[in-house]
Amino acid sequence: MGAERMIKRRVFVSTGAAAVLGLFFPSLATAAGPALKPMRVGQRIIWRGYQYIVVKSKGKLIWQQGAKVVAASATATAKSPASPSATATPSATTKSTKSAEPFVPDDVRGVVMAKSSELADGQMKIFEALNENRQRVSYLLNRIEGKIIALSATCTHQGCALDVEKKNLVCNCHITYFDPITGDVISGQARYPLAAFKVTEADGKIFVK
Repeated sequence: MGAERMIKRRVFVSTGAAAVLGLFFPSLATAAGPALKPMRVGQRIIWRGYQYIVVKSKGKLIWQQGAKVVAASATATAKSPASPSATATPSATTKSTKSAEPFVPDDVRGVVMAKSSELADGQMKIFEALNENRQRVSYLLNRIEGKIIALSATCTHQGCALDVEKKNLVCNCHITYFDPITGDVISGQARYPLAAFKVTEADGKIFVK
């Protein structure tokens, strides 16, 4: 009798331990399968490739076999590679990478000497304007193949105003000729070339600084 009681006690203890493992560690319950004592309605395990769920039948908790568990295919989850043609065709909405000219205030660009339309390509003229100190200044503007050259329009000999005569830049006070591109003295009494200045053309205007 004592041996029989010992065996029953071991069976009860092992069954109770298996039930606790199935409750808190479902993965361990998988190995036990339906032999595990059902603990509550809705409890689930997987045994021999099938899912089992605990249901109540005639006042008792029993295991009910469910759907077969199919392992996910490794190829089913593989993502298809991106089509090379997707990146080969440029977008029709691609914007030009050429940036607009940044805004620069007039006082940084210099003195507004003329409108762009007042100086044609291959033409040179002398323009006068007031600088930032309200002083009158004069410059020779010479546009060559789109580029504008600005030279002082005051003779370096005795400060007389220069004149444009055809393609020549001349001081009529003492008949001195200057190169209208470099400002160098070609002939006459002047010993120093004309000063050159920075030119900026923007917003339809010509600035000299």
